[in-house]
Order: sequence, then C-alpha cells, then structure tokens
Amino acid sequence: MKSSENLLVTTMEEANEPSMAISKALRFGVGGQHCETGEGNNYSIIKEYIQLRTVMNMLFDQNILEPLSGLVATAIELDKIKKIEKYQ
Repeated sequence: MKSSENLLVTTMEEANEPSMAISKALRFGVGGQHCETGEGNNYSIIKEYIQLRTVMNMLFDQNILEPLSGLVATAIELDKIKKIEKYQ
C-alpha cells in the first residue's frame, strides 16, 4: 500500500471515531467517564475530533488533497449551521 493510500485509510478510520465517542456520550452522558480508562466523554469527543483534523491536515500537507479556499469553507460552514438550526 502506498503512503497516500495508507493515509486515506487512516483518515477513513479516524472519521468513524468521533461518532463512537458521541454515541457513548449520548448513552452515558457527556460528563460520564469510560469505566476502564477513566477518560471523560467530553474529552474523548474532542480528542477524536483533533485526531481526525490532524490526519486531514496531513492529507493537505502531503498534497493528497487540495484545501478549499477560506470563502468556500466558510460558505459550507454557514450552510451547515443554517440546515441544523432549521430543525432545532
């Protein structure tokens, strides 16, 4: 497996981790802790997000993906906020 493929697979795996951490927080509370590690659910969600962001940045740094312009990224963020707020 090429380095770029390995990094894409790693990104795919990391993209699933926040979902699992959020699921645990929904089941046991954001303030809850993992029974074996003692790691808090709040901490776990943020840690998994940072790890995903890190591998995404590696994809950009290694020119595997081309980052979007700031204006495009902001437009995507604002569109997502609008969609979420519509159903709250």
